[in-house]
Amino acid sequence: MIAERGGSATADDPPSSGRARIPLWLVIAAPITLLVVAAVIVFAVATSRSNPDSDTVMRELCRSASEAQLAGRGVDDIEVSASGMEVTSTGDAYRVQGTASFTEDGTVHHANLRCTIRGQDGAWNVTAVRVSE
Repeated sequence: MIAERGGSATADDPPSSGRARIPLWLVIAAPITLLVVAAVIVFAVATSRSNPDSDTVMRELCRSASEAQLAGRGVDDIEVSASGMEVTSTGDAYRVQGTASFTEDGTVHHANLRCTIRGQDGAWNVTAVRVSE
């Protein structure tokens, strides 16, 4: 028989792979922790983005509320572009920003619009409309 270099191996010696030095609890906990962190990130990204259908609804609610407020001031030729409005979800409400053009006293004005829309009892209500020139 030929003797092996470096001595003899016994049944009590651990395998010589690098994985044998990592504690078992870490081998189990690390992948689970990574999965939980990934799930939290995916959930946060998914809930922070607005639904395109709800964006359209929010734009139309803001547009109609803005037109109603401007009509109440007695202005003419109100033009609010719903497609150019930016919708932001703030958790319990939506903020919608955009622009409008209207004629008041024979002069064409351009204004910035800002609406706050909140949900109550399954219905969306415009709680604030700000028109600033």
